[in-house]
Order: sequence, then structure tokens, then C-alpha cells
Amino acid sequence: MDPDDGEGLRPEAAVAAQESPPEGEDLPTLSELSFLRSSPADVVEDQPILLAALISLAFALALVLLMQMVIHERNAIAAAQPRLAPWLTSLCQPLNCGLSPVQRIGAVMIESSSFSRIRGDNFRLTIALKNTALVAVAVPSIELTLTDAQDQALLRRVILPDELQLVTDALEPGVELLTAVDAALAPEIATGVAGYRMVAFYP
Repeated sequence: MDPDDGEGLRPEAAVAAQESPPEGEDLPTLSELSFLRSSPADVVEDQPILLAALISLAFALALVLLMQMVIHERNAIAAAQPRLAPWLTSLCQPLNCGLSPVQRIGAVMIESSSFSRIRGDNFRLTIALKNTALVAVAVPSIELTLTDAQDQALLRRVILPDELQLVTDALEPGVELLTAVDAALAPEIATGVAGYRMVAFYP
């Protein structure tokens, strides 16, 4: 057997011979191997300016969201923290919004009421409203339903806060406000009125 014949080589030597690069060819460096290159996360970490920009953007978005929540709940915030009302008013000026009493219909009670004839077909509705909350609440609208002797509705009308002739648009905590509204009814309705119902609500 010829010593130079490859068939006489051991398997280990044959594998080594196949893996050896040709003479004069350089091996690739570690930096040239794709699987050893930096990942995108490493690139971000190596760029502090980009990372700072991303953090600033996240902070700005969180601030915008917070401001939207404050504007949406401005009336409730002003009712709970009156000292913040001037700041909230200033915040609303460029946005064409304003402050108004908070609406809590569960806190509004109709303490007493009456619907009586004044003369002819003219009637007077008297209402006493009371706020049971710990903060001021908005004056509600009143739905008045006039009924006949069989408790059937003859006329239904909504009385808006402006029509209640109050000097304020808010009911202070624990305060009872008394107001009266006059109404002229059609003769056929005036003669059939036997009772009434009222409901306070916010439109």
C-alpha cells in the first residue's frame, strides 16, 4: 500500500484534512460571524440618545393622558378640592371649557312640593329642593306630570333649571332651596287636573 494514498489515513485524520482551509486563505474573524453580531437590544443600549428620546416620549404621552383625565373630571375635582378651582379654570381657558357644579342626582331630594290653582286656569308649582351630599351639586331639571282622577297623564312638561328662577346654579351641602313656577293651562286640561307627579333628573 502506498503511504501517500489517502485510503491509509485514519478517519480522524481525514476529517481534519477536510476541515483545514486551503493554504493562503484567512479564517473569518469573530466580528464577521453573523451569529456573534450585536442584537437590536444591544444596539439600543449602545445609543443613549435614542433611549432618552423614547423615555421622553413615554413621559409626554403619560402627561397628556393625565391632563385629559383631569379635564374630563374637572367638575368632580373642583367640588372635592375647591382650592384647585382657579387652577382648573386657567387650564380650561385655552380649551374653551369651564367649571360647573357636579351632577349627583342621588343627592338631590324634593323635600316638599305643591301644585295649586291661583285663579282661573293659572296654577303655581312650589318646590323645595335639598342637597344631601357633602359637596355642592348642580340644580336639576324637573319633570312634571299632571294627572286626572284615574291617575292618567294629562300633560307632561320638563322644567329646566333656568325656569326654576333660582339665584344660583348649585345646591350647597345641606341647604334647602324653595322656588315657585307659575303655569297657565288649557281649559280642557285645567278642569281635569286631579293630581301630579314630579321627578328630578339631569338631562
